Amino acid sequence: MDKNDEGDYTCYAKNKLGKDERKVSVKVGPNAPKIHLKSPQYLNVTFTGGMKITYGLNLNLPCVVDGWPRASITWTLPNGLVLDKPQAIGRVSFLTNGTLQLRQVATFDKGTYICKALNSFGSSTLSYPVEVMVFPPRIISTMSAITRVNRGSPVTLKCVATGIPKPDISWTLPGRTTLVPHHWFTVQGGIHMTEESGLVIQNPVLTNSGIYKCNAKNALGVKYLICLRTVLISISSWWFISAGRGGNSTISFEEYESII
Repeated sequence: MDKNDEGDYTCYAKNKLGKDERKVSVKVGPNAPKIHLKSPQYLNVTFTGGMKITYGLNLNLPCVVDGWPRASITWTLPNGLVLDKPQAIGRVSFLTNGTLQLRQVATFDKGTYICKALNSFGSSTLSYPVEVMVFPPRIISTMSAITRVNRGSPVTLKCVATGIPKPDISWTLPGRTTLVPHHWFTVQGGIHMTEESGLVIQNPVLTNSGIYKCNAKNALGVKYLICLRTVLISISSWWFISAGRGGNSTISFEEYESII
């Protein structure tokens, strides 16, 4: 309740036998500010003695104050920065309604945010312990340890990873060349990444045999690797000469698969 709530209030009562009313005059005297706790109602945000928010989301921390005279509000950030008036600094905004807004929350935004309301009759504080939820990359696609491919037949190696924030995917080729999306490696059969993070070997040749690594990395700063060993099967040709009847020789063409 504040000064705006002053005035006369009338209570009415009525039934079949009659009616009555009673007037009450309300005056608001000076008092210390009081901050009301309001849990932000956002997806992936909880408030149970602390607040957890998923990396990359926006977060609003309300500071709703009652009291008269009107209290001044200050916010203290985990890094010690004090905001004593509505303003915007980078991703952080102190709104005119007292709310502190953080856009695209990152791991270094974790910590305790303190709202303080102060007037000439006292002060009140509210703390928001904030934890930013991140999860290391985890590669969820499955693939056999050995992938057999015919020479010249295009092949796609798939790699699907989860994590918060979303992991960046790259591939390391047998020659230790690393591919990222939209980059092409044109030699050795033409190799490139797809939009879905798969690896395409367009025209497999013998030199493409080897170990291919799918790399998933996010803001945790740790790279998690999975090794996909791709063994290309080369279709090789050789001549087989056998003696036939009458001293004639029969020349036949044979094919066999050689695993490299």
